[in-house]
Amino acid sequence: KEFDPERDSFPPFENWLMQRQLVERIDGTWRPNYTALLVHGRSPQTALPGAYVDFIRYTGTDVDAEIASRKVATGTLPDQLDILWAQLEAHNASTPLHATGIQAPFANDYPPKALQELARNLVQHRAYEGTNAPSRVEWYDDRIEFSNPGAPFGRASEGAFGEHSDYRNPIITATLATLGYVEAAGRGVRRVRLALQRAGYPELEVATNGFTRLTLRRKP
Repeated sequence: KEFDPERDSFPPFENWLMQRQLVERIDGTWRPNYTALLVHGRSPQTALPGAYVDFIRYTGTDVDAEIASRKVATGTLPDQLDILWAQLEAHNASTPLHATGIQAPFANDYPPKALQELARNLVQHRAYEGTNAPSRVEWYDDRIEFSNPGAPFGRASEGAFGEHSDYRNPIITATLATLGYVEAAGRGVRRVRLALQRAGYPELEVATNGFTRLTLRRKP
């Protein structure tokens, strides 16, 4: 029988799951943990009903405004990020700038990199246990609010928001980093602030009280 390096060197499945911290042993039985369910599960919301992102686009500046569109991002966390990024890109309109010669350049309403970082922050740092509240992205005419259950965790609660990093869900972060969805470098919020500053946007607004809400405002 010819040696197949990929097949013959692959560890037993239980060991592979243990190496990636995707299972725990309870009463002598291996059971998937929340990371396994959220990243690889067929229906994560069966076990964690609130583990989804609710995206709403309003036609005004408050919650009384009519809803222009709504999308509930469910499935695994990679699925949710893919859906959310598509929604953010689709609603991030391009505004024409002053023409230069025969060219009329366009600019997005919000820096795309800042939107991506805040979407990552939603699924990476939210509280999954002890709540059925979803993450929310509420897009108004003058701002976007990214809201999560759970206040800043650990060292992230010290000093100005984003000054220090910590991970409420370290295994989720490591798994998403392996899949290429996050960097796990602890610089996401700082990158958002820098992108806003360089592009001339108002400062990122932060509210925390058992939850975390990050608000991006359009240019005046």
